[in-house]
Amino acid sequence: MFNHDQLERCLADSGASYHMTACKEWFAAFEPLAKGKIMIRFENGDLVSAQGIGQINTKSMVNGRLEKHTLHMLFISEITRNLFSIGTATGRGAEAEFTKDKLLIKINGKVRVVGKRIADHMYQMDIEVVVNAIEANFVTSEEKSLKLWHARLGHASIKTVREMAKNDTMIGMRCSNSVDSIQADYCEACIPDKQCRKSFPPSMTRAEKPGELIHFDICESMTIQSIGGSIVMVVFIDDCSGIVFVKPMKSKAYIVDVMPR
Repeated sequence: MFNHDQLERCLADSGASYHMTACKEWFAAFEPLAKGKIMIRFENGDLVSAQGIGQINTKSMVNGRLEKHTLHMLFISEITRNLFSIGTATGRGAEAEFTKDKLLIKINGKVRVVGKRIADHMYQMDIEVVVNAIEANFVTSEEKSLKLWHARLGHASIKTVREMAKNDTMIGMRCSNSVDSIQADYCEACIPDKQCRKSFPPSMTRAEKPGELIHFDICESMTIQSIGGSIVMVVFIDDCSGIVFVKPMKSKAYIVDVMPR
């Protein structure tokens, strides 16, 4: 049986042929195995039969970002430690890099799981099991497209979103498409919404008397009517004095009636 400390540990094992655990409650999906279908030989020579196989969901923090993985593990009630099989990980395309103090599991050159050295030739994996009852409380690390992140971040600059994805600026931000994708630069919503009107050319002359030159602009389609029923307003600016005054209107057709005389 496990003690409390052992329950918290998952040790890297370069000799194990499978990921293994004795905690049946950890499995998100479980399939019982017939006795003798998968046999495991311990270091002392004992041969035991795996009682089941299934999937266990895990999470870990790597360089400030959340990583979630699904491990395919054997259930063997006789073992006394959770084992992370280096052979299984590398067989699925991962790379294992051992340093003096750490074990790095990389996928496509990116570190996804880390282990720390706790004794001579012994590394403890920095992973935590996510059981079904609390799985919904964790943010998913499922990969999303760069355009979706662009929309989620309030249609921020594609360049900014691309840099955030490249540099792992935000925890859980993973992009399924290449962050250098040209297609991500095109956003249907941004094209009409971010258009801006060209500025008026600068003028070297100003009005010399109040009322000589008046600028105006109409603000229309207010969502809430005023008490008097107006949904449009016009803003007047006197070029000489800089005085600003506003007139409400029920429609743009009333502009002639409110023009300064």
